[in-house]
Amino acid sequence: ELSAPGLPELCDGIDNDCNGVSDFDLALESDLDGDGSPSCEDCDSSDPNNFPGNVEVCDGQDNDCDFNTNEQSDDDGDGLDECDGDCDDDDADIFPGQVEICDFQDNDCLASTDEDVDGDGDGLTICGGDCDDDDAANFLGSVERCDTQDNDCNPATDELVDGDGDGFAVCDGDCADADAAINPGVVEQCDGGVDNDCNPATDESVDGDGDGQTVCAGDCLELNALVYDGAPELCDGLDTDCNGFLDAIGGEIDGDGDGALSCIDCNDANAAMFPGNVEICDGINNDCDPSTNEQADQDGDGVSVCDGDCDDTEALVVVPTPEVCDGVDNDCDPTTDENDDLDGDGWSLCGGDCDDDDATVAPGLPELCNGVDDDCDASTSESADLDGDGYSSCAGDCDDSDATVASALPEVCDGLDNDCDGVVPTAELDQDADGQAICAGDCDDADPYSYLGAPEICDLIDNDCDGSGADDIGDSDTDGYTPCGGDCDDLDFSVYPGAPELCEGLDNDCDGVVDEGCGYGDDDDSAGDDDDSAGDDDSAGDDDSAGDDDDAVGDDDDTFGDDDTVGDDDDTFGDDDDTFGDDDDTFGDDDDSAGDDDSAGDDDSAGDDDDDDDDDSADLGEAIDCSGCATSVSGGSGGLMLLPLAALAILRRRRSLRA
Repeated sequence: ELSAPGLPELCDGIDNDCNGVSDFDLALESDLDGDGSPSCEDCDSSDPNNFPGNVEVCDGQDNDCDFNTNEQSDDDGDGLDECDGDCDDDDADIFPGQVEICDFQDNDCLASTDEDVDGDGDGLTICGGDCDDDDAANFLGSVERCDTQDNDCNPATDELVDGDGDGFAVCDGDCADADAAINPGVVEQCDGGVDNDCNPATDESVDGDGDGQTVCAGDCLELNALVYDGAPELCDGLDTDCNGFLDAIGGEIDGDGDGALSCIDCNDANAAMFPGNVEICDGINNDCDPSTNEQADQDGDGVSVCDGDCDDTEALVVVPTPEVCDGVDNDCDPTTDENDDLDGDGWSLCGGDCDDDDATVAPGLPELCNGVDDDCDASTSESADLDGDGYSSCAGDCDDSDATVASALPEVCDGLDNDCDGVVPTAELDQDADGQAICAGDCDDADPYSYLGAPEICDLIDNDCDGSGADDIGDSDTDGYTPCGGDCDDLDFSVYPGAPELCEGLDNDCDGVVDEGCGYGDDDDSAGDDDDSAGDDDSAGDDDSAGDDDDAVGDDDDTFGDDDTVGDDDDTFGDDDDTFGDDDDTFGDDDDSAGDDDSAGDDDSAGDDDDDDDDDSADLGEAIDCSGCATSVSGGSGGLMLLPLAALAILRRRRSLRA
């Protein structure tokens, strides 16, 4: 019985001890890697690729849990198994690296080199007769070429083969490799046109050197135009006249072996005498030229070569001529030539060394305060004052290129060490990079927004460094408030904190809200009402379009300066329309026509007194209740004029329309 209380638990998927716990819930009988085998059977419970019964693969692991990681054996004993690449582990003659042979098997386990593959694409495989399957130019039947390769895959016809045994192959120039009497090494014969030496240019019928004579006509050296039958004999070691003898006058032998023929050698018994030899002081004519004898003074300076003249073609060169910087060894003593560097500092006298006995003196060396011209440049001597400030570098000038810098000069505000004490005062440094140092007026060199002339901003700092205090921005519109005091438009006197809102499209009181509390429109619906305020609910036919330039009768055109026709209802401030019947009630209008239509139903704009036949223009002598008036600049007189705030609002709105 496999299950009973007290029995040991086995790895069999059964609750052997009857403890009510399924085997696969136990640690040893659980499948930790999900490969279907419990841990008690799985040789590697952390890898799902390894479990009993799995197929062994070439991965170096015990895939089938048979405790053998050498999953493949060398069945054919050729030293390689399948995991090593052996494509046929039953045949010891087949393995990677084996030589491919024509047996219709993949001997080297590399199909691309198998005998049935045309590796170079020339139409033939190795087993089909291609002796070089890596080169498409070499195959059985190809034409043999002189390229050191067996192009036709036939060793017997290779270009290196000497077919006639004359020592020359075709590629050596043998033009008839079946005839040993014909090759580049034989002499051309007069034998009826055969090219014996395989050189068409030397054939017996060809005058190869252009001397008018062929070999068969008597030219004994066809490649030299100076040699032919009947030519004059020359002293050149050649039978130039083709008579069979070297018979130039004096002979054409080199008796002393100096390379000169007896016909030109002045002494063919002395190898030290021949044309072209160097003349030396030995008492003989070495070069066979009497004019260059060592005792001769060729340049007329009174000294010959053998007397010490090192250049007998130049009269300026002779001992004891003094050495000068002319590129010539004037004194014939190379050790004192101008190109010599006697002190080893890299400079010669003619190269600019003003003291060639002192290696510490030469061009380019630093000038020292030692009383010596160290750099061989008088302009940079330690006593020179290069900037003209009265001090040289050795006298304390720390910058001899700047006349404002010297040891005894006062310190000025320029950011330089003027007095050469090695320190630039802090007051001359622009530490906040605002372009100005403390000595130039920067009152706070740690703040790049504070310097003399900087624009003043509202930051409780004296930005412009004028000493008048922080945020000293003026009241441009003289309304009693500056920008730093809250004026949101310091160019408009009616805009400042606490100003009355004028209902003109501006934030007069600077509270961030435009025209708060303003109710546009007068709600007069009578026919002919000419109220053009936004939001007015006028009756049909009323023209509420601001800026309309319609001059038709009855039009509500409120444009400034409009030349309306009879009956036009123009309410523009300052309009000078005197046409009869005009219903212009705007404050300040000078309409004096009789019969002005100011009856009930007329425009109810603020300030209109609506009396019959009344010109509603304000009389300058009439008392005006100016509670809620503002001061404005009059365009006519240039003075001040008191305006009701509502009228001022209309004026500003009309001006904004013109703009």
